[in-house]
Amino acid sequence: MRQRKWGMMRLEEAAALLSRAEFFDICDAEQRRLLAFSSERRQFAADEVVFKSDSIPGGAYLLISGTLKAQPDGGAAGKPYTISEAGSILAPMALFLARPRHITVTAVIETDTLFVPRDAFRKLLTQSPDLAERAAEVLRANIGSFVEALEPARRRMHEQR
Repeated sequence: MRQRKWGMMRLEEAAALLSRAEFFDICDAEQRRLLAFSSERRQFAADEVVFKSDSIPGGAYLLISGTLKAQPDGGAAGKPYTISEAGSILAPMALFLARPRHITVTAVIETDTLFVPRDAFRKLLTQSPDLAERAAEVLRANIGSFVEALEPARRRMHEQR
């Protein structure tokens, strides 16, 4: 993996990348710029592991270019899938929590990412109550979507009793 901090000439480019990722819509332009300053561009060769299952993340990855393969834990956890849409966020919950991942992500082809450290994101949350509230709204919406997706399975289990 090759990595480098964004220099002053590239700081605006990193902030622009963050602005294209839907997740970072919760941040204003200055907050994205602060995150860009703390972020690192990380490049991965084909077949290189981005992160392994059970690793504790230090932050989230924004896909700039390339293709990644995600392999969930265990056979029952789900089939592997690919991620190739620029602006996709890998492990956004890692910006909030230091919990082990349940997925291994590998570069399929040469892949360029922007690593956003959890510490930098959490520092912004503590400095900006408005940002913290917007982040909480996103989390509530995501959890609501997960619960909705599980509802049919819950009904089937209830009917089988």
